[in-house]
Amino acid sequence: AWAPDGDFFALVGQAVQAHADTGVPLPPAPPIFRFGDEGECRSALLAAGFAEPGFRRLPLEWTGDEPEAVLGLLYRGTVRTPMLIEAQAPEARAAVERAILRGAERYRQGGGGIVLRWPALLTAARRN
Repeated sequence: AWAPDGDFFALVGQAVQAHADTGVPLPPAPPIFRFGDEGECRSALLAAGFAEPGFRRLPLEWTGDEPEAVLGLLYRGTVRTPMLIEAQAPEARAAVERAILRGAERYRQGGGGIVLRWPALLTAARRN
């Protein structure tokens, strides 16, 4: 499960908070980082009949050459945030995307590519 402290989610979240109407109607969904929390994950697994849950944090990173690749990642690699952005007025949607493109440059490594931390929580448990 994705952990909430990654660069990708911070970058996109800041752009959305600054430029989008987050009150647009969307279908109900669980919290994005629900199972990125060890306590919540442990409770859900135990309630579902699993035992001995174990956790390991994975320090994953995403790399890309250009800021536009971050937008591609957003639209092809996530679900709920693209729904939110696509529900915006055209001006707001464009502002969110511009903010993501500008913000992505903060993560450029020297003269190389863009590197975003995208940590995850790996969980394993035994079925009783």
